[in-house]
Amino acid sequence: MSYKKVELEQGTPEWLAWRKGGVGSSDIAVLLGLSTYSTPYKLYLGKTQGDQEQIVNDAMAKGHDREKQMRAGYELKSGIDFPPGCFESTLMPHVHVSLDGWAEGIKTGLEMKYVGKDYYDLDGPENIKPDHMAQMQYQMAAMETLDWFYVKTMDGQNFKTIKVEPNISLQDAALAAAGDFWDCIINKTPPPYTDQDYVPVDDPTLRGWITRLFTVPPPSKAETESLRALIGGLVSRTRTEIMLENGKVYRVLKTDAMLKITANKDKA
Repeated sequence: MSYKKVELEQGTPEWLAWRKGGVGSSDIAVLLGLSTYSTPYKLYLGKTQGDQEQIVNDAMAKGHDREKQMRAGYELKSGIDFPPGCFESTLMPHVHVSLDGWAEGIKTGLEMKYVGKDYYDLDGPENIKPDHMAQMQYQMAAMETLDWFYVKTMDGQNFKTIKVEPNISLQDAALAAAGDFWDCIINKTPPPYTDQDYVPVDDPTLRGWITRLFTVPPPSKAETESLRALIGGLVSRTRTEIMLENGKVYRVLKTDAMLKITANKDKA
């Protein structure tokens, strides 16, 4: 057995701190580019900045309460106990998984999701969302098992169960992505930016020029040329988007090394 159990209660500050100290299954979709909510760079910031003691908010607490209810209902119908648990790989200590359910006796895990009707009605593993599938394959790799159940419900009482088979290529990709990302953490080197990443613009001259783009009257041709020269790219009121959030100016660095300043003018 190449994993060990970590005695933590899910949803506690201690659990959040533990999640921050490794690469969890909920991180894998981000690292494989399957997430629309985060990026590797944002994930890096989340694990390297801020206080280790985090607050468990109401939404998270509510989510864990729903999971408990759902798990209890599924255990009653299946006749199998699936207690939640936190585990680490002993071969790759950065690999952390916080499981919705794990039946040690039969080496089978459980991933539970509250879903809408349209998704609930879809059958077969081929219709599992890619980010959910990546999450489970990472969990299966960590727990060295061939069996996993994907359980969907709309109400916490009626369930649809899909058996998930191992996808070795996806498991390998997930483990490799986790390893590369953890190297970034260890070496204190942020992963590459994507076109969804915002990083602060600290240069006061550049901040001033960006702000000037959206003032009235609009900047003159000479002013626009100066800004263009400053950032080395094409700048105009119509082709450049600006984001001013909480008094800060943000830019996007795209992976092709082009600088694009992006933003929401409504927040200016």
